[in-house]
Amino acid sequence: MNPMLRPVQPSDRETLFKWRNSSYIVERSSSQKEVTIEEHNAWFGFLIASADIFAFMIEKDGEPVGHLRFDPRGNQYIITIYIMPCWSGNRYGIQAIRQGCEFIQAKGSTQSIIAFVRHDNSIAVKTFLKAGFFRSSHSAPADHLALEYTCIEEEKDAVNQYQNLFKEYGLSHKALNWGSAHGQQLRFKVLAEIGALDGKRILDVGCGLGDFAGWLNRHNISVAYTGLDLTKDFIEQARVIYPSCEFVHGSIIDSTLFKDCVFDYVFASGIFYNYPLGRTDWMLKAIKRMWSLCKDGISFNSLSTWADSHDSGEFYADPVETISICKELTHSIVFRHDYHPRDFTVYLYRRD
Repeated sequence: MNPMLRPVQPSDRETLFKWRNSSYIVERSSSQKEVTIEEHNAWFGFLIASADIFAFMIEKDGEPVGHLRFDPRGNQYIITIYIMPCWSGNRYGIQAIRQGCEFIQAKGSTQSIIAFVRHDNSIAVKTFLKAGFFRSSHSAPADHLALEYTCIEEEKDAVNQYQNLFKEYGLSHKALNWGSAHGQQLRFKVLAEIGALDGKRILDVGCGLGDFAGWLNRHNISVAYTGLDLTKDFIEQARVIYPSCEFVHGSIIDSTLFKDCVFDYVFASGIFYNYPLGRTDWMLKAIKRMWSLCKDGISFNSLSTWADSHDSGEFYADPVETISICKELTHSIVFRHDYHPRDFTVYLYRRD
């Protein structure tokens, strides 16, 4: 049974003071210093009175085992957690972090959750990574790492789905869950019409088996191609099929990937439909990261809420809402809903 979270109450003041000044917590804290009772009481009073801070006691079978807190900073939350040593090693920290992050994201008022962890606290780093955080490019205090939450559970669900499809269908469009090879190729054609691609350096997000690289080759469009995918089996197979291309295993949300890279164009085909829980939040993060990596523009598609029928379990993006998101990045936008009744494509350009 997973640990439970309950809001911190006034009666928790002494317990938190005792925990905070234990040698175990002091050694792992950012300051590595004890706090006075006056400092603690002032902090605790502010915490209890604040409507913006979300603070929890972590309980197992009704007994407090740790503390979890989310402090607002702009449109982000900074997460703090500790599990007392007698309860460590039971994955309670991982489970509590996931529960807390899901609670914060459900509120819909933040774009990211950041953890600052000391470099030498390897256990905490591993805990956050296992809970769904990636190393982030956010600035961090000296001797600390910045880690960011990324809806990893939804990404894991997608990976599991594609691994099963690959085992069943092998080198087929069905392994990518495309309804037909024609539909997959049609979307490649529309994506590629963003501009003159010959000689360009491109990134294909959610590349699968590298089928877009194959489409470009067949149409005599020569590019420096890099593919990115969450499914390791796809990446390994794509490297065999297209040895002259580069393939990277990972998530577009992971800001440590391609940190020093710039691509002329960044593409994404069919990556949003299987994130029904992440919905627009995950889509927004992916689009913004794609935009940060491009020199000339990005091109992506999605199932459309304008479709006459919707299949259950799939995410259909609202075209108007999507364009509104894109306008935060650029006003050089092309919107296409002319090639398929259930689908739309957007081009974003870096133009003055």
